[in-house]
Amino acid sequence: MQSNFGTRDTPGSKRLWRFERWPMSHGELERSCLRIACQVVILGICMGLFPRDGHGEEDAKGKLNAVLSEVVPANFPIVMKLIVANTGNVPLHYWSGGPGTYPDAARFTAKITNENGVQSTVDLINGQYAMGSGGDHQIELRQETEIPALIKPLLAGVYMIKFHCEEDATVDKEKRKVVYWPAMSSEEMKLTVKDDAELARKAEQAILQRVRKGEVFAMEIAATCTSRALIDDLLGDLSSVDAEVAKQAAYTLWKYQVLPKEAGLSIKKGLEKQLELLAQRNRDRQTRGWAIDGSFDYYLPQLAGRIGSDELLEVIISMARGPARGEAIRALAWFQQKQATEELKQLLEKDQSEGVQWDAACSLVGRGDEAAINALVRISRNPKASRQTDAFRVLAQHPENSEAVKAIKEGMQDGDERVRQSAKRASEAMERMKTRGYP
Repeated sequence: MQSNFGTRDTPGSKRLWRFERWPMSHGELERSCLRIACQVVILGICMGLFPRDGHGEEDAKGKLNAVLSEVVPANFPIVMKLIVANTGNVPLHYWSGGPGTYPDAARFTAKITNENGVQSTVDLINGQYAMGSGGDHQIELRQETEIPALIKPLLAGVYMIKFHCEEDATVDKEKRKVVYWPAMSSEEMKLTVKDDAELARKAEQAILQRVRKGEVFAMEIAATCTSRALIDDLLGDLSSVDAEVAKQAAYTLWKYQVLPKEAGLSIKKGLEKQLELLAQRNRDRQTRGWAIDGSFDYYLPQLAGRIGSDELLEVIISMARGPARGEAIRALAWFQQKQATEELKQLLEKDQSEGVQWDAACSLVGRGDEAAINALVRISRNPKASRQTDAFRVLAQHPENSEAVKAIKEGMQDGDERVRQSAKRASEAMERMKTRGYP
């Protein structure tokens, strides 16, 4: 069947194409359009414009590169930047728990070969949370993402190092393999670790400056460093007149598994200095007619609790009677002295603030205190309490207490769906506590 589709107009015409007649049937037109659409899609796939359906191994592909210094000091973490480029036809997916939006470095390993040919494989670290309220992220087609990471210090020597990550995949309902993150390996790189005190100190000072600016990954680097000089610098920052600098130091020190015995004195000085600065800010607020500010860093009082000395307990009890009492009450849970228990009981009995009641009860309940359990039960039954649903979660850790069990059962019959669901989760956690000892 002949058609005049696409017949050109006369030279000089404003139109390039014209349609004199369309003798195709409706069915023929549909089939013709379908063929054209299929050709366009196929061409687009070949050119990489459209991703193919599914995430098979042929679709999800990536390239791994690494950037690190050729020479690093001994006794200092080996810091690198991993670069993952999406070279496939579908986005690469990963979950991030924060504080950064980049992937957890725990999915990567480093294969290290020393001068004698001895090989070892170590996991990478970057401080990303492995659990919690994170989110899904993806690397789009022809895009890349940078992942800061580190490995623990190495002894002086020359090494060859290569980075690798395993595939993250599942099987869908149709038994097809779905790849979210492909296996990748970097090229092998040479690394020299030098026993150089001056080089190490420069690296420590550079990291300290980044910590003071609030860079979270720098805090992870500092917390992996075993240098006493750097730890002393951080302990000194607890007494800084800049509250933010003190806050960053406290958080970094919290990451250390072990602190020097002398750390208690620096923590005490830091607490006293930050409380003094808080008092000064509140005097200024009062002159302006503003409300008292009770905000205080969480980790500094917690550090005091980890040390647990009588001198630090005295400071924390004093703090619990002032505007920053919330953080002090939470820190009292660490102290095992009888004086700490008595202070918490008094706060529970005499202070009518819901927040204080909650903090004191949570700090006491780990000691099996009956008054704390009863306070949490009251909160779980109070529909006006802001912590009503949270109370079930704490009560679930005490399956041996009949009042806790009873409160959770009552919550599962509550008229509020939110309360019922919280109580149900608490009941399930309580059953796990009975069988394996933790929720």
